[in-house]
Amino acid sequence: MVNWKKLGKILYDGPLNYEPYEKWEESYDEGDLGQALLELNKKLSSKPKNTTLLDFKATVLEEMGRFDEAKQCYDAILKLKPKNRDALINKSRILVEEVEEFLEGLGVIEEYLKIRKRFDPKASTLKARALFELGKHAQSLKMCNEIIEKNSNDLDTIQLQSEIFYHQKNYKKSLQMIEKLIKLDPMNMVLMNEKSNVLIKLKRFEDSIKNSDRILSIDSADKIAWANKGEALFESGNTEQALRCLDNAVKFGSIYDAAWYEHARILSKLERYEDALDSLVVAVSIGADFEGDLNKEPAFKKLHDNKRFKKILDKYNDQIN
Repeated sequence: MVNWKKLGKILYDGPLNYEPYEKWEESYDEGDLGQALLELNKKLSSKPKNTTLLDFKATVLEEMGRFDEAKQCYDAILKLKPKNRDALINKSRILVEEVEEFLEGLGVIEEYLKIRKRFDPKASTLKARALFELGKHAQSLKMCNEIIEKNSNDLDTIQLQSEIFYHQKNYKKSLQMIEKLIKLDPMNMVLMNEKSNVLIKLKRFEDSIKNSDRILSIDSADKIAWANKGEALFESGNTEQALRCLDNAVKFGSIYDAAWYEHARILSKLERYEDALDSLVVAVSIGADFEGDLNKEPAFKKLHDNKRFKKILDKYNDQIN
């Protein structure tokens, strides 16, 4: 069996310490990541500067979700070969997308782009993402526009544009980006749910409900669709129907904090205050980060003097500060 990743690296970088097909490769191809890692570590104990082995070890660690250790492998490669483009872009991807070290990630991406010299859409989108996460929204959007000029159907960049517009509360533009993405990827349920959410922000509740119904006709256990539908019904005054939807949302998404929060809002509106507080406790314990001030939520107005609500509020404020 041909190991295409290794062959690609040899063709790209040259035959750096190439080894014949070995036990760790067999384990990797069989899906036994633990055994592959064990065999790689054995090889690296005698060949610690073998960049090909280090790169494969990083790949295995990433697939195992051990991103900090994978980053250490890329650091080891870069210590040996400071201009190794694969190691630079992979390290920056881990920093930005996995461990959320956006400032460091931005620095690594910029280093990569200097070496790369020509336009690289994936690296450019990664840089735009880092800028966005660092709060530099105007710079991020400008970079997105430059990428789209070169590739009008770059999905990752259009997705980021949508997020930037959403953050800026330009929901109309955000919706335009999402609809463009759905045309390119019509069965993407994540995008469909994002559309429902933005329609709620635009107070287009009926459209949001219809969109959520389309999702639920495909997957009746979609917790986000149930939560969005419930929120749209609640905002349009259909509280009892909204509660039934949110009951489903928390049933299918027991650790979905937004669903528990909406559940609490609706129960409070129905004057089922103790039940509302129970749902709010779950939402906060999961680690929810709600938009705006929890104390200013109109649905909880009658709970302001409730001792239990005050304790929940204190715990929530401690989490977000």
